[in-house]
Amino acid sequence: MLSPIRLLVVSAAAVLFVSCVDDHMEKYEKPITSMFYILTPDSGQKVILSFIDNDGVGGQPALVNNATLKANATYVGQLIIGMQIPIASPRLVHWIDSTSVASEPELHQVFYTPTNGLEITVTYSDMDANGNPIGMQTVLHTGEISEGDLEIAVIHSLNKSGRNVRNGNRTYAEGTIDAEANFCVKITSE
Repeated sequence: MLSPIRLLVVSAAAVLFVSCVDDHMEKYEKPITSMFYILTPDSGQKVILSFIDNDGVGGQPALVNNATLKANATYVGQLIIGMQIPIASPRLVHWIDSTSVASEPELHQVFYTPTNGLEITVTYSDMDANGNPIGMQTVLHTGEISEGDLEIAVIHSLNKSGRNVRNGNRTYAEGTIDAEANFCVKITSE
């Protein structure tokens, strides 16, 4: 049985922990409003996958621009993410945009996950100081004619040494989601 003093200390620690968690959640809001994945082929026009949600989660639906890619082609990819200026939220300490990822690359990694039969592979072109991938710069290879979804997720404070995380598999990455968007992609012969 706990003595009254120990009970008081444990109770105070629990209250402090809960208040720290709440404070952490307020500081780490991520007001992501845009994501652009710019794909430049060896020849032809650029293709841009875009996600724009100016009023944030819970308001109007995001505007999503899907894409059509050529089969058996290579695209150089660049991800650009943006946020609203948090005028009403001066306590934010983790703003997520392209600049924040570039300034803290060891704390971030972007994952590109094709689903529903989409035949693409994405390889990383950029690395942090430890030789781990970041994902703001990529090379995307398309396969045969197909259609499916491409999920793009920016993960913060992840375990970059987790199994297959270096290869773009986020199953064992842990961390928190800074930004996430899904795009419908078609791969055609033309």
